[in-house]
Amino acid sequence: MITISIKRSATKVFAFLTLLTLILLAPVFSTYDPDGGVNLPATTYQKPSFEHLMGTDRSDRDMLSRVLRGSQTSVEIALGATTIALVVGTAFALLAGIVGGIVDSVMQRATDITLAVPRFLLLFAITAVTETPLRPIQLIVLIGLTGWFDIARIIRGEVCSIMSRDWVLATGAIGVGRVRLGVHHIFPHLVPMLIVMGTLAIGRTIVLEAGLSFLGAGSSGSSLGNLLNTGWDNMSPKWWL
Repeated sequence: MITISIKRSATKVFAFLTLLTLILLAPVFSTYDPDGGVNLPATTYQKPSFEHLMGTDRSDRDMLSRVLRGSQTSVEIALGATTIALVVGTAFALLAGIVGGIVDSVMQRATDITLAVPRFLLLFAITAVTETPLRPIQLIVLIGLTGWFDIARIIRGEVCSIMSRDWVLATGAIGVGRVRLGVHHIFPHLVPMLIVMGTLAIGRTIVLEAGLSFLGAGSSGSSLGNLLNTGWDNMSPKWWL
């Protein structure tokens, strides 16, 4: 049973790495321009074939190239937004946990208030009022700055736990400053937790960005949400979309 479980895990990891390679190297594997098409009636809405493995859309654009480009865009947005959320959330948590007292209490109440607001509705409201679709870099900053609240909440608890240990008290007794204590002594203990939280956040961010794009409030171009939205009306007669 253990051998079978290991083989299944290895197969999943191999499949994931293969898919990730295709996404990151999308320009290499995309033999067609994902945003270009000749728009000829004779070549639009082609079913999957050896020439177009996932068919074409109404503008004669290769769907495989568009899906690879959309996946690449989603991964780039997720990685950028998650990085911003981790940096801001960790800095906020370290400050609250190390300073403590009334400062910690005020910062935690502010975090509680932000967590009470549904993130998707907040992002949808912000992106919906813009006159033009957001660029990927704008979406990265926006999603990142609204995604650090829960990270800060969890990391702050871990920081407070570390602060109560004897070796931390000893560093304070020998005159180690709070900034040095947080950066050089406490932060390394947070790295394993940050890796796990970042991995989970990437998946959630991909779904979040796709949902915004599907509703017309996300990024422009070949994003996964835009592709779903484009093929939604024609899904029955043209199933490959």
